[in-house]
Amino acid sequence: MAGWGSVASPSAVPAPVGVRLTDRQVRQGGYAAVVTLSTSPGARDQAPLNQLAVVAFVLAFFAGIVGVIIGAIALREIARTGQRGRKLAVAAILIGSVLAIAFVGGAVVVFFSIIDRNGCAYPC
Repeated sequence: MAGWGSVASPSAVPAPVGVRLTDRQVRQGGYAAVVTLSTSPGARDQAPLNQLAVVAFVLAFFAGIVGVIIGAIALREIARTGQRGRKLAVAAILIGSVLAIAFVGGAVVVFFSIIDRNGCAYPC
């Protein structure tokens, strides 16, 4: 039973030969705690990142509609295969949609400002 000031670790193992133990470790029976460091928990167990989601995210900034279409394809593929990248695909769809709507809105504004300045050439 562990009391105040004592360390009880289920992962404690005998110290390897040639390793110097601190006085505290010697008082605890010559055991050293094993610490395993990794960049993220289960990094090897993660599914791969969907490449279409990455492509869709990049294209959403340059060609909005293309990013939306590829993002939708990536979402369907992610649901089918279980890969990572769902948030990237959704972001590509949202960003591509907003930029496509802004482009069409800007084109309409420019079109009507040209007609207003030059007059209506088409029978009005």
